[in-house]
Amino acid sequence: MDHPKFLDNPLYIAGDSYTGIVVPIIVQEIYNGNDNGNKPSMNIEGYLEGNPLTDKSSDVNSRVKFAHRVALISDELYEEDNYVYSYTWANDRSVQNALHVREEWQRCNNSIHYVVGAKSSASYTFNVQSTVEYHRNLSEKRCRALIYSGDHDMVVPHVGTEEWIRYTTKYAHNDYELTYATVKGAGHTAPEYKPRQCLAMVSRWFASYPLKSTLVFD
Repeated sequence: MDHPKFLDNPLYIAGDSYTGIVVPIIVQEIYNGNDNGNKPSMNIEGYLEGNPLTDKSSDVNSRVKFAHRVALISDELYEEDNYVYSYTWANDRSVQNALHVREEWQRCNNSIHYVVGAKSSASYTFNVQSTVEYHRNLSEKRCRALIYSGDHDMVVPHVGTEEWIRYTTKYAHNDYELTYATVKGAGHTAPEYKPRQCLAMVSRWFASYPLKSTLVFD
């Protein structure tokens, strides 16, 4: 409102990491506001997400799959698919002595909450568990999206991101374009590890040039 000369400029919303939960909601609200006739109208063109947390369940679970893929855990450990080894390790007396921890050990303390007065048994509660539906809704809009991941990121591994991207592409339309890229050698978050490469990537994307080693769904 204070700078109306910028209203006609193309608007993109961008974020990294946990903003994978926040950005799609903001973008959806902007589109909704335009559709409802809110003033001033915003010239929203799309959004960018780097190493985005999108689904709290699948993204976290994909860490195990990624760790196995890059040989950080063995086939035996990967195929066990439960926490039996953590209990064995943490309840070993020599481990407890080395870490100076008490003998009675629990993997999770479910009595702690960051929400005052919360009564659920979960340690943490969130009002948004997943933004996959927001991405699917945005595929109905005239919208460009760039999603990129560092291929060495174990916080939000690219293998989990690729799973929900394949899901959302079922709903792609002519006015919607999703570009997905992996940044080689980058961790979490990619621009911290590969700033020059990420700048080149987003610059080419803004200019509608093809990206090297990129999957484009439109």
